Amino acid sequence: KLLNRLPAYGEGGGFMYLSKAIKNIQGDIYDMVGVLPAWCEMTSSLQRFGYVNISFLKDCILGKTGCKTRAHEFHYSVMRNEPYELYQPYQPCFTECFEVYKHRRRGGTVRWKDGVKVKNTLGTYSHIHFWSNPRMAIRFIETCVKYKETIRHKETIKYNDIMR
Repeated sequence: KLLNRLPAYGEGGGFMYLSKAIKNIQGDIYDMVGVLPAWCEMTSSLQRFGYVNISFLKDCILGKTGCKTRAHEFHYSVMRNEPYELYQPYQPCFTECFEVYKHRRRGGTVRWKDGVKVKNTLGTYSHIHFWSNPRMAIRFIETCVKYKETIRHKETIKYNDIMR
């Protein structure tokens, strides 16, 4: 159903679950749902930690390009957009949806990309703080309602075809 545009949002471990696979520290690879065209690799150290700012680079189920919000990150894995042994040949087929940035206490700003979307599925390492931009929750609900109306319309058409 996710590939038929059912809205879904996964953050942190939910993002990892929606990806193609997870590679653990020992090198073992475990298949995941496979909706998002990325895979995750566990590391022995904390990769990101703390509060961050997010700017949307693309429209998605939570907001339009330019939307801004706050979030936090804490994870021991990294997202990969490259081949690994189970998925050859592999065509990278996504670009990240968000620019994430963090202001350092001693000055300067660190920036990176995050967020992968396929149709109405969005996955991200960032744990978004919806109170920092409540419009995002509204947009997600609107996307769900639109999906439900589309499905209802398709079911009505099928029913009418059967009844003819």
